[in-house]
Amino acid sequence: MTNTKPIAKSKDPTQERLKKLESTVNALHHHLLCTLELTYILAAELAASKGCKQSDDATCTRILAEYNTLKGLNPIDQSFHKLK
Repeated sequence: MTNTKPIAKSKDPTQERLKKLESTVNALHHHLLCTLELTYILAAELAASKGCKQSDDATCTRILAEYNTLKGLNPIDQSFHKLK
């Protein structure tokens, strides 16, 4: 009797580790953007309570600049490691 089960390909541990690291970086990137959004909302409320406009408040301006910079960075493509 012969074995008819397909032979499972062994996974490359390096590639698996890269995928996990990329996934972690992408999750942290998303978390950072969400945190900056919430920080901006709180800073805007603080500026309004001081009688300032968001556009005139240094904290709001700084947070918005950081958010826009990070938002412009794309998460790491899952196929990035295949390009090497």
